[in-house]
Amino acid sequence: MPCIAIFRTGGIGDVILSTVAINIINELVPEAELHWFGRQPTLDLILAGFPQVRTHAFNPGASYRQNIDVVRNASEHFNLIIDLQRSARTMIIGAVCARQFHCGYTTWNKFSIWRSLFVMQSFLTRRRVMTRHSALPRRHEAMARCITGALKQRQWLKQEGPLREFRPTIPVHSQGKKNAIAINLGVLYTSKELPFDKWLAIIYHIIQKQCCSELYFLGDARKHEDAAQLIRHLRGDVQAVNYCGKTTLSEAAQLLASCKCTLTNDSALSHLSESVGTPVIVFFGPTHEQFGYRPFLEQSRSISMPLSCRPCTKGGNTSCHFGDFKCFQELDLQPALDHLDCLAE
Repeated sequence: MPCIAIFRTGGIGDVILSTVAINIINELVPEAELHWFGRQPTLDLILAGFPQVRTHAFNPGASYRQNIDVVRNASEHFNLIIDLQRSARTMIIGAVCARQFHCGYTTWNKFSIWRSLFVMQSFLTRRRVMTRHSALPRRHEAMARCITGALKQRQWLKQEGPLREFRPTIPVHSQGKKNAIAINLGVLYTSKELPFDKWLAIIYHIIQKQCCSELYFLGDARKHEDAAQLIRHLRGDVQAVNYCGKTTLSEAAQLLASCKCTLTNDSALSHLSESVGTPVIVFFGPTHEQFGYRPFLEQSRSISMPLSCRPCTKGGNTSCHFGDFKCFQELDLQPALDHLDCLAE
């Protein structure tokens, strides 16, 4: 029976997209014993969605030797190590462990150089022209090609012919869809937040068009007061629940699975929503959907301005070069509202 190790210690959104690896291995090599090496809180999400996967914690403050020992103690033997983190640390740990286990080691192209070139181009062109970047492959699609290639190389595939498209899918226990919409206010960097007045305009539209009977506000504890202020503007038959700072990732996944759609910043919960089958409307400001993070469900949409100064940085953790945040302040919400009406029908 093949024994496979997966390394993924990055941010929550990256880990959610990386669950495509579990789906591929479960379908193509169902007899494989799968081990996931990562960090909290994402290990709990992996364990809740995939109880058959054995999870192990890498300690970011530990030495290389200590983390190598984590891999050694996880199993007597690995046949393949798949490094989806591809950092200097995981590559060293993976190379050492692959040599000791006499097993295969594979990693994937994170397109970091191309993303850096996108940022450099945006900085140099400023706002003189409107540019359209060539879209990088979606991150889960690039990972899927890496993983299926590694499985083919070891002749483990049971399926003949072309493979279907694999997507990150996290199983959840859901009671079915409700007449509810999720609004995710949370985001890692404040520069990636849709302004409060834009969210307020969306709230008024939901009330006017009667898009739903329930609203679920999600995000970390810092967004609890913002959600409370938005809820004060609700009236009529729309009921709202402020879940900001009150849910685990697994609980958030269950809530999202019960909704008709999710309105969200460019954040991890946009990926979580799609992974449980709920379409999203994602608002991109200083970041860029062509980096590989654009939505993948047919009913999902990304909303942004075609400014040549985007993206400011690879992760959006910067102040606006021009000080006006035009990418958000002048963002036209109408395409998002029109699509929301379609999803709410």
